Amino acid sequence: MNEFQQVLYKQFDKIQASNLPSHVKKVVSAVSLCRTNAMKGRVFSCPTGHFSVFMRESCNNRACPTCQSENKRIWNINTKEKVTNSPHYHLVFKLPSFLYPYILTHYKVFIEILFEASSKTIHKLIKYSFDLTPTPAFISV
Repeated sequence: MNEFQQVLYKQFDKIQASNLPSHVKKVVSAVSLCRTNAMKGRVFSCPTGHFSVFMRESCNNRACPTCQSENKRIWNINTKEKVTNSPHYHLVFKLPSFLYPYILTHYKVFIEILFEASSKTIHKLIKYSFDLTPTPAFISV
């Protein structure tokens, strides 16, 4: 069990009793139990019977650091190839917590509004830039 799983496992009851959305609770449950005795397992044996290995199944959740470490590594390599080695600015658009209930109930509409507003803001910043030839690029997560 990795450190992240240990933290989730220790706080599991508090998280389940909290007012977090059900999809978050499902992720916590899956990740905290990933590759533990709570999961099913499979036995892989040598065809000649010399040895066998028992391996637990994984949750395969995209939030699980154990399951997605290889996917993350590949994504990082591919992303680094796409990003140019040039001067840049890193902007973070943080939302106030009172908007969270609205986000959960109208997620798609809200994300479209957020990305549109952040795009307009970035273009306005570029317009007033001292650089004569700025090149806008966006990575939105």
